Amino acid sequence: MRNTQQARQPMRVFLIGISTLFLAACGSVAATTPTATLAPRPTDVPIAADAPTAAALLQPTSAPVSQPTARPESATDSPNAKSILNIGELETYTYKTGLFTIQIPVGWQHTESSTETVSASWVAPDNTGGIFIGLKQSSDTLTQEQLIEFGNAYVQTVFGTENSFQSESAVPQKDGSVLIPFGFNSALSGTAINMVGLTYMEQRGDKVSGLTVLFPDAQSEQLWASHFETIVNSYKIDQSVKIP
Repeated sequence: MRNTQQARQPMRVFLIGISTLFLAACGSVAATTPTATLAPRPTDVPIAADAPTAAALLQPTSAPVSQPTARPESATDSPNAKSILNIGELETYTYKTGLFTIQIPVGWQHTESSTETVSASWVAPDNTGGIFIGLKQSSDTLTQEQLIEFGNAYVQTVFGTENSFQSESAVPQKDGSVLIPFGFNSALSGTAINMVGLTYMEQRGDKVSGLTVLFPDAQSEQLWASHFETIVNSYKIDQSVKIP
């Protein structure tokens, strides 16, 4: 575990090797994959949902809308944590091949890569928020249990070394995706901030996808209602586009 007084690396370091990690995790669960059928995500209208609560995390929801309850026990937020992340307008981002679209905050730093896996990230200017996407083409169809296994392996590999990391039980979503909530403590310039993350694993046709959003725990309800519910529910995959 890292010392909470150490200045942590910028959040964008998570992107380093993220394609390899996503590919490796997917390969580990696809080797013994039986055939299964998942209903496609609706593409004609956005998925609506009420503001999430801690209780909502315990039950399946109609869309990827739940918030995490994970909160590092040993960490404490700074007095100014409630205003640590400020998000302005959202804009539509379409991947260069049309593979996916998503609403993202204006002005966030964008990075992407494409090999066997397509990876994209958006990081807040002060590194206090992030959006991460990984997509891999697969001829196998994953069961819900395998999506959970894949998602847990991915979250543990990418975020598991963060200070006070905690992962909650996966929550199946009614659209066929699964939600994996987690939390960790981030030290920005020596100030401890509890971060929460939501990773949504899904398969649409021959595309296996992971969408992760990160934001300060102290602002979770506010940020979910104002921005992240829209961001998560705006994510759409075009099954007809090949990777890369």
